[in-house]
Amino acid sequence: MSTVEKEERFEESLARLESLVKALDAGDLPLERSLEVFEESVSLLKKCQAKLDLVQTRIEILERERNAIRAVPFAPQAKNDPKPPEPSGDPTPF
Repeated sequence: MSTVEKEERFEESLARLESLVKALDAGDLPLERSLEVFEESVSLLKKCQAKLDLVQTRIEILERERNAIRAVPFAPQAKNDPKPPEPSGDPTPF
């Protein structure tokens, strides 16, 4: 099974998050269920944000590559790291 099949796709996670928010907004859930839905929402939000951060980093790397547009492997930066590492070559955009 591929990673995409094992892991929920971004779109599926986002759709689930939207349905959970609607359920919370409706105000019809009992308190305990509301807390469970809220916890799941926070978890999905973190997963979606992490995926968006990775995509943004890949796009930034691609934009910085002047001579050859290609995907460059990268390691997500540590939380203490002030800025992402610069790619090799000319960092100016197209």
